[in-house]
Amino acid sequence: MTAPVPAPAVAYAAPMPGTPLAGRVALVTGGTQGIGLGVARAFLDAGAKVAVVGRDKAKMDAVVAELSPLGEIIGIQADVTIVADAERMVRATVERFGALDILATVAGVYEGASLLDATEDDYDYQFDINVKGTYFCAQAAARHLVATGRRGKIITVGSVAGQRAFPGVSVYGATKAAVGFLTQVLAGELAPHGINVNCVVPGSIDMPTNKLLSPPGAAQESAAGTPARRNGLPVDVAAAAVYLASDVADFVHGTSLVVDGGVAAVG
Repeated sequence: MTAPVPAPAVAYAAPMPGTPLAGRVALVTGGTQGIGLGVARAFLDAGAKVAVVGRDKAKMDAVVAELSPLGEIIGIQADVTIVADAERMVRATVERFGALDILATVAGVYEGASLLDATEDDYDYQFDINVKGTYFCAQAAARHLVATGRRGKIITVGSVAGQRAFPGVSVYGATKAAVGFLTQVLAGELAPHGINVNCVVPGSIDMPTNKLLSPPGAAQESAAGTPARRNGLPVDVAAAAVYLASDVADFVHGTSLVVDGGVAAVG
């Protein structure tokens, strides 16, 4: 068996050269950890002003302090499952920065359970955050963009678990399949308004939360089973998000950009 390729020595690097998002304002849900934190950092490096959303104020304040040397950033304490909060986070971003151009709906949760073991709470928790949160945050951003006549980009986050039938992820996989389908519907509805809606689809990404949830050795096993022979990093997903948020992706509508080291490609 080919040995896993070690992860890059540097956990973060600028995903695109220059500042392709200069002058843009971005709102990132779930921006206090993992992929969301990586996306917020990448957007700042690409020249955008950024609002990060999180439920934990202390964690959010720490992220704002950490990233503020990179550019203009604010934190908004909110819950994506509350429609009024989704509307408030858009208003707060516009009030602070004067506009909104980009929404990345990264907030998401994972609870693994087989059909025989899953509970109603497991189901409601994941659908509320992963699907309802994505839907109503996108609605709030789209309503603002349409009302102001401003072009914009909405980037959702799916998962390869929403495209392949992995055992034990029936609920989570269903939520991410729903996000992928929702992305296509919204892309068709919003393209005439100059709004691009696309989905980034991560595979196995090394993050502290994953390590806490996974059994010992799971990360190494996952890396060994990936054609790229390593797991992804938040920066890998963030690079795709920067591309989809930039002008070079203006003709990209309703796509799912898979970032999984080749897992989906080999079936």
